[in-house]
Amino acid sequence: MKILLISPYPKDAHRHKNLHIPQLSLPILAGLTPPGHEIEIVEEPWDKINFNEKYDLVGITTMTATAPRAYEISTMFRGRGIKTILGGIHPTALPDESIKYADSVVIGEAENIWDSVIKDAQKNDLRRFYKSEFPLLENSVMPRRDLIKRRAGAIALAPVETTRGCPYNCNFCSVTTFFGSRPRHKPIKEIIKDISTIKEKNLIFLDDNITGDKQYARGLFKELKYMGKKWVGQSSVNIVKDRELLKLASESGCCSFFVGLESVSTNGIKRYQKNLKSKEEIKEAIKMFLDVGILIYASLIFGFDNDDQSIFKETVEFLIESRVAFTQLVLLTPYPGTKTFNDLQKEGRILSYDWSKYNNLKLVFKPLGMTADQLLEGFYWARHKFDSFPSMIKRFWANRSHPILYASLNLGNRDHSYNKKMQRDAC
Repeated sequence: MKILLISPYPKDAHRHKNLHIPQLSLPILAGLTPPGHEIEIVEEPWDKINFNEKYDLVGITTMTATAPRAYEISTMFRGRGIKTILGGIHPTALPDESIKYADSVVIGEAENIWDSVIKDAQKNDLRRFYKSEFPLLENSVMPRRDLIKRRAGAIALAPVETTRGCPYNCNFCSVTTFFGSRPRHKPIKEIIKDISTIKEKNLIFLDDNITGDKQYARGLFKELKYMGKKWVGQSSVNIVKDRELLKLASESGCCSFFVGLESVSTNGIKRYQKNLKSKEEIKEAIKMFLDVGILIYASLIFGFDNDDQSIFKETVEFLIESRVAFTQLVLLTPYPGTKTFNDLQKEGRILSYDWSKYNNLKLVFKPLGMTADQLLEGFYWARHKFDSFPSMIKRFWANRSHPILYASLNLGNRDHSYNKKMQRDAC
């Protein structure tokens, strides 16, 4: 069969030009496909979809924000008599909606069922739904890296996966629903084998918390020390409680950790920081990262029910004073399948079911602690303030261990923050 695998993207979206991360789920899917099939991968907007090409099967992976575009693509191929199948987080959360636009829907991860999908497609007998239990990763396949066309922006980060599953189960996050609460690991020797095939010097580990299992992380970092790679990944801030592991991460090539701080308000810290209980403890943790040369990419959310207008100034002042290298400041987004979505829906506070707006930059629910206009105004003020040149200069010296990374991501984030079209569309 001739198979097309697509990662869709909204037509009018503004991508981070310095930090586009190539898809890994589709190369993994290609690796799962038995020999003898011709496979093509397309990532929008970098690659064009040829709707006039004759394919036997089109697979589309989609998140909530890309669902409308995925439905559009699927409908266009079906109109040409080509079978389509949808998978990913959004179809897993809303399979009954997704099946309206496709011949078949994969619910959950594909490892246990992709072989059946291919065989059924060959027989022209696709089932409407394929549902998978959480697969063990001990016998995971090598991703088809030869099918990845796009460098990851100016820094050229190659994606790597080691672990799936997150134990924290935050109300607003869909990761636990999709990947489960028990972390599952790929064998370290298989990860090292995969990395040895990567030409890029820089890696990004896609795991939601690469340091969640300290014993596993320690074994992985010891192997990485000898590979000459630089890497970034996601970690809980609680890694600072194991200073040996934090130092080992730096020695293994870690340049930056994406850390979900979520909120710096008193109530937010109590609810989301797990083991850290105050802004002073978080600030000290950030210093410990910087002391070993690891830059912090902090993620914070505006719009929690206990937020008021003071949260914006409080957050920006804290981030600049703490010398955080980069931030992802976002609006609370009630993704389908999460407790936040269910709660807000029951309360009648969902303002829009236009999934294209569910991108963390558009307000889709009615806030409690302030008006919608006040939330949006404060949100964009905070992004502008943190990404301003005075802020970048003030934070540079503490983050000078990786000057190219610091400059590239800050300039890319500034490009996002000052994009007028994005702000207008968010209102």
